Amino acid sequence: MSHLSLIMERIKYNFQKALAKGGFALFFSLIATFLLCFLVIVLFRFVLVAILPSSEDVFHDFSLHMWVTFLAMTDPGNMNQDNVSHLPFKVTAIMAGFLGVIIFSTLIAFITTILENNFERLRKGRNKFLEVNHTLILGWNEKVTDILTELIYANLSHPYASVVILSVENKEIIEDWVVKTLPNTQTTRIYITTGDCASLNELKRVNAAKAKSVIIIANCFDSDSEELKELSDIHAMKTILALNACQGEDSKIPIVVEFFHTAKTELIHYFNIKRIVYVHNWSIMGKLLLQTSLTSGLVRVYDEIFSFRANEIYILPYRGKAINFYELAYYYDEGIPLGIKDANGKITLKPDLDAVITIGQFLIILTKDDSTIKERKTKLPIESSIPFCNTPQFSTSKNILILGWHEIAYFFIKESQHRLPAGSSFTVVYKESLPLITKALKELQVLMPHIKIDFLQKDAFVFEEMEQLNPFEYDNIIILSQNLLEASPEKNDTISLMLLMMLLQIKKKQGIKQLNTSIIAQVLESDNQDLIVQTEIDDFITSNKLTTKILAQLSENPNLKSLYEELFNDEGSEIYVKPLKLYTQESQITNVSFLTFMEIANQRNEICLGICQLKYLHDPSKNFGFELNPLKTKKFTLTKDDFLIVLADNEL
Repeated sequence: MSHLSLIMERIKYNFQKALAKGGFALFFSLIATFLLCFLVIVLFRFVLVAILPSSEDVFHDFSLHMWVTFLAMTDPGNMNQDNVSHLPFKVTAIMAGFLGVIIFSTLIAFITTILENNFERLRKGRNKFLEVNHTLILGWNEKVTDILTELIYANLSHPYASVVILSVENKEIIEDWVVKTLPNTQTTRIYITTGDCASLNELKRVNAAKAKSVIIIANCFDSDSEELKELSDIHAMKTILALNACQGEDSKIPIVVEFFHTAKTELIHYFNIKRIVYVHNWSIMGKLLLQTSLTSGLVRVYDEIFSFRANEIYILPYRGKAINFYELAYYYDEGIPLGIKDANGKITLKPDLDAVITIGQFLIILTKDDSTIKERKTKLPIESSIPFCNTPQFSTSKNILILGWHEIAYFFIKESQHRLPAGSSFTVVYKESLPLITKALKELQVLMPHIKIDFLQKDAFVFEEMEQLNPFEYDNIIILSQNLLEASPEKNDTISLMLLMMLLQIKKKQGIKQLNTSIIAQVLESDNQDLIVQTEIDDFITSNKLTTKILAQLSENPNLKSLYEELFNDEGSEIYVKPLKLYTQESQITNVSFLTFMEIANQRNEICLGICQLKYLHDPSKNFGFELNPLKTKKFTLTKDDFLIVLADNEL
């Protein structure tokens, strides 16, 4: 190879290496090429002027040669500037025109490509975010819509609130889903981007270090295979480590994580990342199913408490004078004290009757908003009284029918071991005798020898087989997934709706007028909850919507985690819906203030949170008869068939 060839090869290599550096290298290369060609042509014209001194060239000023050359390179139509010049000058004009066309065409194509790439980058959500104090959601599944709904309500008082969603899912698909389900986001701006949640660079791109809170969503459905759930938990752990590296070990930004398996939470303790708040969906759902099966209507209460729309539970520093805890309620027109959190973080719901709250402690209170809590100077008077009679209520055994199977059922039955008396029973009905079901039931039977657990291999979709079960002889019917391999939440909910309709037909065929069986359906898609309500056969419905509300609330206030654990603990105080006849023998109580009902609840060592009127039980416009935290002075007329919503030690 000749020396000249080697030089050309080296020039070609350096040129390719320069272009490989990216768009800016190409841009500057084109500009440099333009300037080089421009200078070469100008110098050539200068030489022509020097060697042709007798020419009749009209451009005697050298600056005019530069200007004419520039015009010809930027627009070939300007070559006519040399019409009256000597032939060599016309040749340079032609050269300038052709070179200009090549260079500027390439430059325009380059700019167009860059713009298209940037637009494509924006479309795919690859831009950098400079949002601060935003809620960062990592991952995507069917729960995110409900989380966004709650965050929108939480941010109504914040005019510039923002939520950033980082997920491997297609940005356009998520955007279409959000626009369809959330047409009005109020004051909250929602940004969606595509990327790996466990990537440190991606977390930096969404400004995770400046976020207000982070929610890590499971990247699969509740009904997916165990393998996918295991991979989801592993990815969540990897994401936590990436967040800790991005935000720093001293960061106080709360991280709320959704796990499928409780064993993974032990690893969190190993890493000693104290700002992690983990949520085990199945465990929560199991506890909710148990509590709502024991107390009809309780799901309505939780649905409101866990939401930002109406009443919420706040933990606030107490700044008033030292006072008996139960006396404190009489100094608030609105708001119901539930408990005390001491300086060491210990939470006591429904403390002893002689408990005193002082400065330095925290007040746990149910209220519409923390801004509405205003302490009165004088105590609210009790304008009327109710003859109090502490009627005892005896615990009775429960017979519960479970149609279908889901991991939630395992936790549901397990949680009942300290709640159901001896003689109670569970009957699980599934179309196949699967090893995982029989193994789980055997484990539970050993754990709970005082409770009978049976399995029946029947297809609930066969009307005759369902009718043979005599479902309305059971105290509770729990409807769960009928197909362990069905991953679509929509299909699972449709199956639940069909089973409810079948139960309605059995009720009609058997001539049952008064339904004494509580029916609880696991609903995965929150949009389907209103459809199932229309069947009028189900007393109460619980769904994953409750757990999504918990996720949203924990992201705004992670301190509530210890409160929820206390609230769901079977050894502590819980919320119950109790009949009014437990408190008085009066058949009707007319025009009595809510404060009076709080007074008689205190006499049973309970805290009254609200009332439930039976006549509105099927009226959605009246919130199905439930009213939490009314004004203390609001008057009610109740009958012996109505209920009080109370915080108590047990259901008796």
